[in-house]
Amino acid sequence: MKYIKYIIPIFLVSLFLFLRFYNIKNGLFLFNDMGRDLLVLQKWQETGKPPLLGPQTSVMPFNQSAIFYYFLYPFYLFSQGSPFSALLANTFLYLSIYLTGLFVFKKNNQITDTINFCFFLICIHPQYIIQNRFVWNPSLVTPLIFISIFSFYLLLNQYSKIKLWLFSLSLALAISFSYSTIPIFLALFLYWLFFNRKKFFQIFLSFTTSLFVINLPTIIFEIRHNFLLSKNVFINKLTDTTGTSIVNKFSNLSNFTINLPISSVNFYLLILFILLSIIIFLKNYHNRQLQFLISFLFFSTIIFYFILPIPIHSHYIFPLTSTLFLLISNLSFLYK
Repeated sequence: MKYIKYIIPIFLVSLFLFLRFYNIKNGLFLFNDMGRDLLVLQKWQETGKPPLLGPQTSVMPFNQSAIFYYFLYPFYLFSQGSPFSALLANTFLYLSIYLTGLFVFKKNNQITDTINFCFFLICIHPQYIIQNRFVWNPSLVTPLIFISIFSFYLLLNQYSKIKLWLFSLSLALAISFSYSTIPIFLALFLYWLFFNRKKFFQIFLSFTTSLFVINLPTIIFEIRHNFLLSKNVFINKLTDTTGTSIVNKFSNLSNFTINLPISSVNFYLLILFILLSIIIFLKNYHNRQLQFLISFLFFSTIIFYFILPIPIHSHYIFPLTSTLFLLISNLSFLYK
């Protein structure tokens, strides 16, 4: 049984690779975002000029950080311009963070079990399989969300500069890759505001510094072009406001997050998980352990999905699926 700690990661890595790379030559279509990203990388290689803007969002007339292309570019060069370079970058990010997490917490069975179970859910979740095979900027945020949640929890329990910058950089990167991460950012801030108002200046400074550095190319673009993007946000309306009713949002959220074939099952399962999160929250209200944070983040993230005036698309669900996977992996605390 002593080899079980090696067998499980080997199995999970193999499962992850198989479901992402199986028949990929016949299954990869370079359309929309994927084709656009490859053209940006090709132009960078031809001109030698790095882009200042990342992909434009589908909700508002503003661009993500160019850090997305900066992350992809080394893999594009390594693969000699292969159309699979984004898939290689995505795979590297997920596997490196998963294996690093196991190594860092190898003496803590509770955390390693959580990491293994969450990664198993990532491996088999249909939306993750689809969006890890067809890589676009939101596909990369889940590992960074996990790092930000764990480092946030460790930071609030025992302050250190390493945990502070790990939290700030991971969350800033996640937001810069995709603004769909904003609900989990708001949930983390709300938790800090309600339950642990410590080190505000340090957290604020490190996080804003991280955001500034990561989004520096966008700031340079804005200065060069008289703040064109910022003006567009105020002048133009949201580019996608369809399906923003509460009924449509909950229906899409349940179908994309649970992703079983029967919509009614997805609907009731999401309600069940919401109720479970409330039970875990109340049960652990006084000790404020990891499961307390997770339950709060899961419930709060859902609330922010409904508050924010945006529709729910399949590539917006990663903040919620990340907290859902953590919630499921900690359901055993209900019986303790």
